[in-house]
Amino acid sequence: MRYLNLSWNKLQSRIPPELGLFPNLTVLDLRDNALSGDVPRDICESGSLVILQLDGNSFSGLIPDEIGKCSSLYSLTLSYNNLTCSIPKSVSELTELKILRLEFNELSGEIPKELGLLKNLHAINVSYNQLIGKLPVGGIFPSLDQSALQGNLGICSPLLKGTCKLNVPKPLVIDLDAYNGQMGGHRQRNGSAILMRFRHLISFSVSAIVAILAAVLIVIGVIIISLLNVSV
Repeated sequence: MRYLNLSWNKLQSRIPPELGLFPNLTVLDLRDNALSGDVPRDICESGSLVILQLDGNSFSGLIPDEIGKCSSLYSLTLSYNNLTCSIPKSVSELTELKILRLEFNELSGEIPKELGLLKNLHAINVSYNQLIGKLPVGGIFPSLDQSALQGNLGICSPLLKGTCKLNVPKPLVIDLDAYNGQMGGHRQRNGSAILMRFRHLISFSVSAIVAILAAVLIVIGVIIISLLNVSV
């Protein structure tokens, strides 16, 4: 079997894993059904798929890294599903790919820069996801139309309005409370030592003030006695 077209039916549940094992299957069209679950990791096991169309279903989870095994793939369309996580870098291994449609999903992160190396790719749509960051430099990306990018969180492109968001590493924040189990006794000892030092400093300051006041009173007494003696 080379062609399997079951589009525009009311198919439900998951894709049978056996579909990826047909050695001569070149076209798999399951568009506009009610299929759900993950995109099978072994869907490209035969390596002969040229067209894979899964648009308009309820697939969820991530696009499997194994999609890179579809070495003969010409068209990959996964739009209008519930796919999450990032676009896998393995898509850049599909050197024959000409059409990539991922619009209307929940994909996040940056578009892998490796996709800019796909010289045969001449149509891509990633609109209405949650993608951010800079576009790949090469390939079709410098000439993309606004409609292929709009509806994302923060793709950096002069074609789009809004905030450009980048994957910037978060600053390191040390939560001291996280070490209560391991360093509780050590922290208590440090706290007690600090408190004792503070009390010692207070006691020393009070003693110093009393000594200074006493010295001042003695000096004043000596001056008064000296003045009285002079008067006499």
